[in-house]
Amino acid sequence: MKIFRRYLLTFAILMGTALTQCYAQDTINTNEEEIICELTEAMPEYPGGQMALMEYLVINYKPVANEDGIRGRTIIQFVVEVDGSISNARVARGVDPVLDQEALKLVENMPKWKPGTMRGVPTRMKYTVPVRMLPTE
Repeated sequence: MKIFRRYLLTFAILMGTALTQCYAQDTINTNEEEIICELTEAMPEYPGGQMALMEYLVINYKPVANEDGIRGRTIIQFVVEVDGSISNARVARGVDPVLDQEALKLVENMPKWKPGTMRGVPTRMKYTVPVRMLPTE
């Protein structure tokens, strides 16, 4: 029984630290504006929700001329800032350089999001979005 309590306590501590996991982005100086959270109490939200985000990606996607007919899903990571703007967008996993750049432009031109919050305070948050890329037909 004592061992079970110890495991339960360890599990609770690990889960508690996972819920408040933040890191300083490539810096030793940890100003508040440089901290990016990976998990927050309230996640960032695209205006209108997840379905509106998917609709934005479909409507604003401009098929790229690609002779090889390459298609696939590009994974884009970015930071939703405290004011809801998008920054530090990068290709986390790409398909083709031309398609990846189009997906990156699509994400960089998104309207402002509702920022994530931690303890009721807006927080910078890392977010990942898959973008399905199709060649022109």
